[in-house]
Amino acid sequence: VDWNTRNKNISDFDEEFSVEYKFDGLTLAITYENGLLKQAATRGNGEVGEDVTEQVKTIRTVPLSIDYKGLIVVNGEGIMKLSELEKYNAEATEKLKNARNAVAGAIRNLDPKITAKRKLDFFAYNINYSPDLNFESQTEMFEFLKKQGFSVGNFFHIVHSLDEIEKLIKETDKKRSSLD
Repeated sequence: VDWNTRNKNISDFDEEFSVEYKFDGLTLAITYENGLLKQAATRGNGEVGEDVTEQVKTIRTVPLSIDYKGLIVVNGEGIMKLSELEKYNAEATEKLKNARNAVAGAIRNLDPKITAKRKLDFFAYNINYSPDLNFESQTEMFEFLKKQGFSVGNFFHIVHSLDEIEKLIKETDKKRSSLD
């Protein structure tokens, strides 16, 4: 509410919001050049990330190539679905405590084969950098990411008030325990 009020006070603020799930995993920045995955990095310390390119290439929902041929950095979340965590723990001698730690450990390890065994997923949510692309809205960016083959999640709503946001949050809270 405070953020919304501040924005209204400093500009002609159009109350349009995109509401999406917040995935709890490991933030990744994936760079593509000439349509090919060139590099993947974690957020690291906020300025310098860890190079995790080989590990990220094993994530089944990370496109190794995209149609867009310009330079682009796609931000998203590497996650381990709860169903995959359950399957993994059913067979593992050393159980994983939670999905967030499981994905972080899988991506930060040095052996891409271990990463692949965790059956991770990636959900894109932002274009961090592109010298040639400009999007007018989150919806435009969302559609572009889908067209390039990225998973973007199946919960995406455009709303026009804080009340609508609150309603979506309450609906999500009711089904949170059933979400993978």
